[in-house]
Amino acid sequence: GRDITRCIIMRRLEPYPTHHLTTMPPARAGANARLVVPMHIADLDAMGAVLMPANVRSVILEIGCSNRNTMDEEELDFYPRSFLISFEPLLDKYALLLSKAQRRYYPNGETDQAVPLAHHAPRAVALPLAVSPKGGMITFNVSKVSGCSSMLPLNILSWWGGKACMNVIETRQVPSVTLSEVLKLAGPVLPIKRLKIDAQVPELRF
Repeated sequence: GRDITRCIIMRRLEPYPTHHLTTMPPARAGANARLVVPMHIADLDAMGAVLMPANVRSVILEIGCSNRNTMDEEELDFYPRSFLISFEPLLDKYALLLSKAQRRYYPNGETDQAVPLAHHAPRAVALPLAVSPKGGMITFNVSKVSGCSSMLPLNILSWWGGKACMNVIETRQVPSVTLSEVLKLAGPVLPIKRLKIDAQVPELRF
């Protein structure tokens, strides 16, 4: 008992090994370094598409979700044979999407239960990815109003969202995929039933 407790305390006091962590140097003088980690975010089939139930007949794509007017809430029920793939690079909004899975898989209120990887509904997955022209790690400018956040510099002349939309509160390094890679994740067989792009107009270059 006492020896085991002492061992646990001592191990907590040891410096945490960092050789498995990847850091990115500051983007500019005075900025912070960034911690970046590879992470298993979804399971794919042999063709590189997101795994879907066998009875699915079409795919819905949602590029940009935030936490309002999301397609899992407003569209998915109208397409009972469709599977939704959502892309959301802001981690807090991505986390909110995934948190919906608990009540959908366990409607009786069970807690501390596992749900399938990446799923925010039985017919929907969310991926913490942006969509960009070239893919790879990109700098994402985060506005106080999440809907104004962009991979491009914020437009100080913008009227949408008022003054809160004009300032960058953070810049983040986020992983991104190209539109071609989005389509690959949807698979080569099923048709795209709906496509939602919640992005600023200049970003439609992808």
